[in-house]
Amino acid sequence: MISRKIQIVVPFFLFFILFTAYVSNNFFFWDTINLVAAPATFFYENNFRSFILPNQIDTGHVPLLAMYIAKMWQFFGKSLLVAHFAMFPFLLGIVYQVYLLAKRFIGTSYVLVLTMLLILVDPTFLSQAAMVSPDIVLLFCFLLALNAVFENRKTLLMLALIGLFLISMRGVVAAFAIFLIDFIFSLRKQHFRGFPLHLLLMKSLFYVFPFLLFLSYHFYHYKATGWFWSHPDSAWEEGRIANDFNGALYNIGIFAWRIVDFGRVLAILVLLIMAVMYRKMLLRESKSIQLLILILVSAIIFIIPFLYFQQLTGHRYLLPLYLLILLAVGYYLDKVISSSVVKKSLFGVLTVSLLVGNFWVYPNKIAQGWDASLAHLPFYDLQLEMNNYLDDNEIPYYEVGTAFPILGNHAIIFMEKDIRLFKSKNIGKDNYILYSNVFNGFSDAELDALYSRYRLVHELRSPTVFIQLFERK
Repeated sequence: MISRKIQIVVPFFLFFILFTAYVSNNFFFWDTINLVAAPATFFYENNFRSFILPNQIDTGHVPLLAMYIAKMWQFFGKSLLVAHFAMFPFLLGIVYQVYLLAKRFIGTSYVLVLTMLLILVDPTFLSQAAMVSPDIVLLFCFLLALNAVFENRKTLLMLALIGLFLISMRGVVAAFAIFLIDFIFSLRKQHFRGFPLHLLLMKSLFYVFPFLLFLSYHFYHYKATGWFWSHPDSAWEEGRIANDFNGALYNIGIFAWRIVDFGRVLAILVLLIMAVMYRKMLLRESKSIQLLILILVSAIIFIIPFLYFQQLTGHRYLLPLYLLILLAVGYYLDKVISSSVVKKSLFGVLTVSLLVGNFWVYPNKIAQGWDASLAHLPFYDLQLEMNNYLDDNEIPYYEVGTAFPILGNHAIIFMEKDIRLFKSKNIGKDNYILYSNVFNGFSDAELDALYSRYRLVHELRSPTVFIQLFERK
C-alpha cells in the first residue's frame, strides 16, 4: 500500500520534473547572470585553478552555487539543460521540507495538500524555480534548518546552516533569523524562567562552526583581493549604498509592497481578517503562537537590509517569509473554517489569485521585479527571435544600445559560441536601441527621449512582455 506521504509529495515532484524540463532551455536571466553564469563559466574554463574570481565578475558572495554548476558541467557537459536540472534536487528538497513543515501544523488531511499547493504556486518561488538561482538553495537550507529546529536534530541543523552561510550574504541574515527562532522556542519550553545567558551560549555553539567557515572564506578572499564584499570599481557598488532616514522609511513601504505583490494581497487580506476576528482563539493555540513567532522574527530580520541599504529590496529576498505567511493562511483556514466546502472554495480562490499574479504587469515607468513572477517567461523566446532579426538584417550588435539583463558576453548569457555583445545604451548617440519592458534600467527621461528621437523598426509582443528595436531618426 502506498503511504500517505508518497501520495502527497510525488505529484509535486512530478510537477517540478515537468516544470524544470519546460524551462531547461531558458538562458541565464536577471541576477543569475552575475551570480551564477559568469563565475560558473570562469571555474569551468579554468578547471578550478583559482577559487578567487576576477574583480569584474566577483560579487563578494561565496560562489558556492557557481562552483556546483561548473562541476555539473564537467560531469555531464556544459549546457543550459544541465544547469537547470542541477537545481532539481533543491526543488525536490523544498517540496519535502514544505511537506514536513506543513504536516507539523496541519496534519495529513486534504488541507495539507491544499496548503502545500498554496505555498508552492507562489509566483516569486515559481519564478526563481525557473532559473538557476541561489535563492532556491537558500530557501531549501532555510526550510531544512527550520525543520531541524523543530525536530531538535543538531547535525542536520548544522548542515543547513553551512548551506546558508556559504550560499550568499543574505544566507547570513536567514541564519540569524533561524538562531532567534531556535532561541525563542527554547525559552518558551522553559516558560521564560531565569536569565537566558547560559541557554544563549549553548545555542550559539551550533552556529559557530558554520559562521567560522563563512569567515574563513572571506578572510581568504580578503587576503587575495584586498577587499570584502565590495570595492569602489565593483559593478554592484551602487546597490550597496547605505540608506538615510527618509530612504529607510521609503523602503518600509517597498517591503510591504513586496509582500502583497503578484497576487499575494488577497492571501494577506484573508490572513489579517482571520487574525483579527479569531484572535482570542488563535492566541490560545500553541501552534498558532509558533507560526506568529516564525513570521514576526523573519519579518523583523529580513527587513533589516531594506532599512540599511538603498537598493537591496528585491522580491526574492523575502522568499522564506512569503512561504511562512502562506503556511499561516493554510493553518488558520483549517482552524477557523468548519465547512469543508467553504475551506476548499477559499483555498481555490487564493490559489487562483496567486496564479493570476503571474500576469501582473506594471506600466513602463514603474520598475517591476521581473525575476519575481512567471510574467517574464516569454522574454526568452522573444529575445532569441530579436537576435535572429538582427542577424537577418545584418545589424551589428555593437551598434545596438540596451540595458541589463542582456548586457554582457552572449557566450555567458545565452551559452552560445558567440562572443558578441550589445553596448550599454546612450540614447541620442546610438544608431539602434533595444528596449523591453523587462529592462528596468531606462529612466523616465530616457524613455521619453527614446520615443521622440527614434523610430520603431521591429517589435515582438506577448501578453506580458514586449521587445522593441528602435533606429535613430
